[in-house]
Amino acid sequence: MQDFEELYRRYAKQLLRYLVCLSGDRQLAEELLQETFYQ
Repeated sequence: MQDFEELYRRYAKQLLRYLVCLSGDRQLAEELLQETFYQ
């Protein structure tokens, strides 16, 4: 679990920015980010 937390801390902010740029919708980007890390 600790490794997962480290991955999330390291990449979540950058990935969220990328997803917002791709989708143009912050709410959708946040949902996609959650789905990405959930799987």
